[in-house]
Amino acid sequence: MRLPFLTLLLAGSGDCAERIACTTQILTVAPSPSGQLKAVAFARSCGPQDITMNLSILPRVDELEDGSGNVLVLATDPVRGTTDFPRVTWRDTNQLDVRLDTSLTVRRSVTEAAAVRVSYLTPSGDPLPGTLP
Repeated sequence: MRLPFLTLLLAGSGDCAERIACTTQILTVAPSPSGQLKAVAFARSCGPQDITMNLSILPRVDELEDGSGNVLVLATDPVRGTTDFPRVTWRDTNQLDVRLDTSLTVRRSVTEAAAVRVSYLTPSGDPLPGTLP
């Protein structure tokens, strides 16, 4: 039986390549005003060239899972190093404000998660260009 080259390549690649283990460091946890949810800011490192700042909105009782944030993922500049995570403030139970350093590269951002509307603002509090207030 003849297997496609790609199948053989993938089958044999497990012995040659090492997987980089990712680590997660929780930076802040901000409970919602109702206490039912929490915003978790964390740094995730998958090697020295891939460090991201992340934000997830989770139910109060849930633990942070291994993976990227479900709301926001910001790439950090390996030359500049990591930066302070954006400030997160609950406006009310259904509204979260996130103030960002506008020089960071946004890999993913969503404007709603877990029935919470997320607003992205500049450090001065103005809406971030290209996002809804």
